[in-house]
Amino acid sequence: MPTPPTNSTLASTLASPTAAAAAAEIISLLNLEPYSEKGYLHETFRDPITTGTGSNRSASTAIYYLLEGRAGYSLWHKVVDAAEVWHYYASAPLTLELVYEEEEGEEGEEEEEEEEEEEEEEEEEEEEESGRGKKEEEIRLGVDLRAGERPQGVVPRGVWQRARCLGEWTLVGTTVAPGFEPSGFVLMPEGWQPGDPEPAKAE
Repeated sequence: MPTPPTNSTLASTLASPTAAAAAAEIISLLNLEPYSEKGYLHETFRDPITTGTGSNRSASTAIYYLLEGRAGYSLWHKVVDAAEVWHYYASAPLTLELVYEEEEGEEGEEEEEEEEEEEEEEEEEEEEESGRGKKEEEIRLGVDLRAGERPQGVVPRGVWQRARCLGEWTLVGTTVAPGFEPSGFVLMPEGWQPGDPEPAKAE
């Protein structure tokens, strides 16, 4: 079985002298605009079919998103009322960092466990995958399947996420279902980390 290609066909077909010029050309061709969480975005689809819940919310939406390596990590954000599927399209791999918060309904159970197992608190903090606290996950989007990259990644609703391009630039897309609405989007400022107090909303 041949090794999957590491360079995108789309990137190689662009007659651009530099990676920065290639990114600029894609931004222009796809009508991408600067986005608040860093990078460039364009909504390509908003489903005319609604969720059927008595509102006008679309059943799904889709976007193009380009992130350059020089931008570093995108800002931490989450979609509180919809799942988001990322799709890899072109150029460098991209990592998604996810942080799952414990559900409020599990809080009481966790307190009881802590009282019974006080001596194991430090060990529990290190074992994030035990499900008793925050759990972290990393998804690497790309086409090198043998290296663990995948062309899709799923972010469940309410999960903190941020992205980082591992090269000059990455073109991806995301599909949100139910459709994306600004009211369900939470974006944190530069420097904020999951676990920090959330800034008070301006009235």
